[in-house]
Amino acid sequence: MKRCLIVLLLLLAGCETTSSKCEDVCEQFVTDCGFSGWPTVTACRAGCVEDLYRRDDVDEVLACYRAAVAPPTPAEAQERVDEAVAEGLFDRAIVAGTFDLEATVQEAIEWGTCDAFAVVQCKVDAVTKRPELSLINDY
Repeated sequence: MKRCLIVLLLLLAGCETTSSKCEDVCEQFVTDCGFSGWPTVTACRAGCVEDLYRRDDVDEVLACYRAAVAPPTPAEAQERVDEAVAEGLFDRAIVAGTFDLEATVQEAIEWGTCDAFAVVQCKVDAVTKRPELSLINDY
């Protein structure tokens, strides 16, 4: 009986840790980004905890979520703009002389903040991966 109680307490402690980590991410999703996928932080947290259920890579999934809402660094934004320039996406503006590299990098930072598509990709990756941790009495 004592062993079961200890296991239960450890499981609950782990859930609380995941729940509080989800709470932090959900504050950004709902409050800072205003994503309409979750009407409240509580609803987001419940979905997040469910996504992470029985995962051994919780920190990686949460890092993906955090990266999706955090603004890219100027270097990351510069890299994205350089790739777009190399692919010819700004050819017309460059030929016309209206291309402003600095303004375009700033726009890339703004557009890369609270990236809803990246959040969806994180969620898809989280829920399509088979759970790796077993439940008690799983064989």
